[in-house]
Order: sequence, then structure tokens, then C-alpha cells
Amino acid sequence: MKKCKRILIFMMSFILLLGAAMPVSATELAEDDVQDSVDSAESEEDTEDEEEFTGDEEELPEDFDVQDSEEYDEDEELIAYINEAKEELKKVTNQEIIMALVYLCDSYSVKNTPGENGELCVQVPTGTTVQIMGVELDEEWNIWYKVSLSHNDHLYTGYIDRSYLAYSNEIFIEWENTYFPQIAMFAATSSIYPDVEQFPESYQDKLIRLKQAHPNWIFVKQNTGLSWQDVVKNENYQDRNLISSSAGSAYKNGLYGSGWYYASEEAVKYYLDPRNFLDDTRIFQFE
Repeated sequence: MKKCKRILIFMMSFILLLGAAMPVSATELAEDDVQDSVDSAESEEDTEDEEEFTGDEEELPEDFDVQDSEEYDEDEELIAYINEAKEELKKVTNQEIIMALVYLCDSYSVKNTPGENGELCVQVPTGTTVQIMGVELDEEWNIWYKVSLSHNDHLYTGYIDRSYLAYSNEIFIEWENTYFPQIAMFAATSSIYPDVEQFPESYQDKLIRLKQAHPNWIFVKQNTGLSWQDVVKNENYQDRNLISSSAGSAYKNGLYGSGWYYASEEAVKYYLDPRNFLDDTRIFQFE
């Protein structure tokens, strides 16, 4: 009983002590409340000032990236540049007929739209002549020329990767060098060149020497689809081919008339074979 009593007294004493301290704490709390109220009011005023200061500024998206913005500007400039190139090429094609040859392949798949994955327009053999009408870029920024061409008595309009076209029009090349200059395709010291490589091995030695002497010359293989034997037979027919009397006897096959002889089969074969004319002067008969 005494033990329990002591406990009660201790508790009562604690309550009394707590009660005595409460007025002081209440006063201090009231003062703190006033101070907090003042701070809150000042904070609200500051917030309003900040809202007034930033109210006219445009809010940026959370994922805004300065680098993305710069890339966007660069893309806009590039698109404007491409459009300018198209307009300038249009002026050129209005004044000039720009012809080109398909090369660096046995056959080429002309596309309906620019790009490797474009739908097939027509398959044409190497050496096919096309007319350049315009220019487009695919999703990878590769350059494709819009062309028109005739194949098997049908007219087609499509797109060809510029890497597979050979051309020599100076005005067109000047336009291309201005807007889409090509890196030098072939090195003059190379032992073999992509365009020369398309020809049979028996052609290559002479063509390489010509290429080294004239790096800007482009050689285009053209498959005629004709049999050599059939061509010789048809060309060596009666008076279809004549040869001057000044030629060697091996090239003559009987007198035709004053100063002229029928060409022998050897003469026909010699003049039909392009390999006999692959030098700086006589090669221009194939231009």
C-alpha cells in the first residue's frame, strides 16, 4: 500500500509540475504562431511576385533538350538547302537535256520512289540511256535522280541511285559540284577501277592505262545481247563493208571498184573488236 501511494504522489506531482509549465508554453506557442503567420504572409507575397515575374514566360516541356532544338534548326536549314538545289536543277533541265548511262552493274532495278526499298519500276541492263529530270533524297539522305527512259518500246519514269549513273554534261556537273559534290570515286594510282572492273579481263589492261592518264574518264560497259559470230557473218556479206586499196592484202577479198575492195573476214573482225581501238585517239568512236 505504501508503495502504491508513493507512485500516486509522484504522478500527482508530475501533473502539477506540468500544469505550472503549460501557461508558459502556451504563451511561447502563441508568439510562434504570430511569427509563422508573418512568415507565411511574406512567403505568399514572394510567391505572387514570382508568379508576376514569370507569368509572361513560355513554359518549356519537361523533356525539352537544347541539343534537340539545335538539331531541329539544322534539319530545317538542310531541308531549305535541298529545296534550293531542286529549284536550281529544274532551271538546268529546262535549258539542257541531261543524258546519263546506267553503269557499275549488269542490270539495275529502277525504283518508283527514291530508296533501296522502293517499289520496282523496271529492270534495265547496264549501258541503258536515261534522261535526268530531277533529284530527291531518301530517308538516309542518299541522292537519287529522277529519270525517264525507254525500255522494250515502253516509257518509264523512276529513280536511280546517282552512284549508278555516268554523265558528262558540264552544266549538270557544275550544279552537282555546287550542291552535292561527290568524293573522288577512283584513285589514279589504283590498279583496278570499279568501272573498268565491269569489263572482261581482256579489256582491262588498256582501260586501266587510259584511266590513269585520264582520271575523269568513265567507261561504261554495254551489253548488246548479240552473238559475235552472228555479227561477223552479217557484216561480212557481199558489199556491206568495203576497204581501201591501201590496206594490206589480208584485209582484201576481191576488187569492188576503183580504189576499193571487199573487206575480208579478218578485216571485219578487226574493226568490230573494240579492244583494237582502246587508245587516246581512237577510243572516241565509242563515245
